[in-house]
Amino acid sequence: MIEFARPISTRRTGIRAGAGFMLIELLVVIAIIAILAALLLSALARAKVKAIQIKCASNEKQLTLAIRMYADDNRDLFPDCTGAFWPWDLPAKAANAFVKNGGRRNIL
Repeated sequence: MIEFARPISTRRTGIRAGAGFMLIELLVVIAIIAILAALLLSALARAKVKAIQIKCASNEKQLTLAIRMYADDNRDLFPDCTGAFWPWDLPAKAANAFVKNGGRRNIL
């Protein structure tokens, strides 16, 4: 006589059919999403810092170009920066001369 195997039960222990997610499963999914979001935010923060550095370098290059163009137009003389202690510490007279010759104040 041939014996047939018992039918496989569709019901697993502890889980009802059509019950949806259990609370622990939902919490695990939320935790995974939170970890991925934290990784993404840290990468975005590093990209923001790099963008600020690139913008600063670009502004410095533009300021250097403006000073050079000013000198080319004024008998190879740089603007009068008496009273300035640092190269980036431009007095109002020099800054106004740059703006008058086409520079933008937000770069200064």
